[in-house]
Amino acid sequence: EDKKFVTEIAKDPKEANVFKILAGLPQMVYNVGNLTLQMPEMRRLMKEEKFDLLIVGYFMTEFVLGLGDHFKCPTILFSPAGIVSTLNGIVGNPISPSSIPHYSHSNIDLKTFLGRTKNFLINTIDLLVVKQVFQYYGKQVY
Repeated sequence: EDKKFVTEIAKDPKEANVFKILAGLPQMVYNVGNLTLQMPEMRRLMKEEKFDLLIVGYFMTEFVLGLGDHFKCPTILFSPAGIVSTLNGIVGNPISPSSIPHYSHSNIDLKTFLGRTKNFLINTIDLLVVKQVFQYYGKQVY
């Protein structure tokens, strides 16, 4: 199912339905993460290896922070997507929609009332919808 999802997006990214992508992304991300944790190579690594520091990629997958706890070492998160709302809460970044544009709409003019209102609405939708969806799928995996 995940392969079908990725193949559909890769066929013609310009024609891909953004809402369909956003709806399918959380489930795909968590499925891939769960499959990764179940791989024999990963299970062996978790059983046999020790680390002083863990550097992990973060793409809406909080479970990678559990690896630092498992290996009992500090964890550095690397986010190829930049700062996203799901990451802000983890690292304690404040959300300031009046002065910082949402990561998906960096061209919003925050000097205007309309621009600040748009940014506020985008941040609100992000917090209410995106965060809740990812928490829902995250709880299923954990």
